[in-house]
Amino acid sequence: MLQLPQSTVKAPPVLQATAPKLPAVKMTTAPVLSEIIVQSTVYLQAMAAYEAGFRADATGDWDYAGAGSDKLGGRQLCKASKALAKLVALSPAFAAGRVPLTREELFAKAAVMAVVSKQLEVFAEPDKVERETIRLFAQEVTDYLSAARS
Repeated sequence: MLQLPQSTVKAPPVLQATAPKLPAVKMTTAPVLSEIIVQSTVYLQAMAAYEAGFRADATGDWDYAGAGSDKLGGRQLCKASKALAKLVALSPAFAAGRVPLTREELFAKAAVMAVVSKQLEVFAEPDKVERETIRLFAQEVTDYLSAARS
């Protein structure tokens, strides 16, 4: 049997793709967002967008910024209306046993109340959700002040 001399040349190493090691990331928990503040922000931004639209719409008949459901302004009012209804449902004064609003939540609701009351200058009568918002806000302020006193 013929024996071949062994080669002294080594085979090239097989390269394997490896992902670069990333530095360890310390896991942190996301801050818990207040749904009251979230919905207050949605309401306020939608109402601000609605009002801002009138500066761009020079048609005279509010063809773009109008409140109709087929108009851009109507979309913003729909968002605002949904947010206001959610605020009513989230109100601690709406259901017994809920914790009173925090200082920050009360501040957000006060900003909402400023816009709701401004709308009353334009429309003579508040709608059902606006009336409930006003009623609940008065109770929320009372509950907050009572909790702060104790």
